[in-house]
Amino acid sequence: MSADTAESKRITPLRAVVAEDEPTAREYLKLMLGRIGGVEVVAEAAEAAECIQKVAQRKPDVVFLDIHLPDDNGMDVARALVNLREPPQIVFVTGYDEYAVPAFEVAAADYVMKPYSQERLERALTRVRSRMDRAYANGDGMVPALDKLAIRDKEGAKLVPIEQICYISTNGRKTAIHTESQAFVTHYTLAELEHKLRDYGFFRANEGCLVNLNKVREVVYLGPRSYELLLTEPKDTFIPLSRSRTRQLREMLDF
Repeated sequence: MSADTAESKRITPLRAVVAEDEPTAREYLKLMLGRIGGVEVVAEAAEAAECIQKVAQRKPDVVFLDIHLPDDNGMDVARALVNLREPPQIVFVTGYDEYAVPAFEVAAADYVMKPYSQERLERALTRVRSRMDRAYANGDGMVPALDKLAIRDKEGAKLVPIEQICYISTNGRKTAIHTESQAFVTHYTLAELEHKLRDYGFFRANEGCLVNLNKVREVVYLGPRSYELLLTEPKDTFIPLSRSRTRQLREMLDF
């Protein structure tokens, strides 16, 4: 993309959706955005379902999203929005600080606590534009994928580099992320992680396991249509490859 095009994208007013169930709070946010300038509020929503619908229709650059909406949690709304074909930037605007870590797990651009000032909103908008500029510079129009995975714990969250993850397994309702030396139990489901890590070379080896193909040393033949994956780390780790996944992996690796 040319410098002129990138510059025009930067100075074009941001298209925004405001999702807030309190009319007074919604009007105040719109007033603040109007004072700052450079933002066009293209739609408003008072409920989660309405927010998702408006975003899908209007395709905004940014959504200002309250955590508590009458029909759903704002975190669930954010997860739905980031899975859209053209996901917007998300700025949470809330009076609750306990959702800050989960907010950044869904790659929110910012988390603004009420009562907020015009200066604080300006910083949030600067962050949104910066992320958009980086995305356009990458040529994909999307926010660059993070290279770390946030795993909640009692003290906040551990940020695990994705390249260090060897495999991810399930045991009942628990999902564990395995590095060379540690295992972390996470709140994510295996399906959520499969989607989140789809661009990092992870492969569903069987119903209960995702494998980082960059950590596979050998595909071991066990018999007709039967294989398992030997990982480079942790040492001597073998992952069964289900028959239903074998054909897909053979096509991917051409063996």
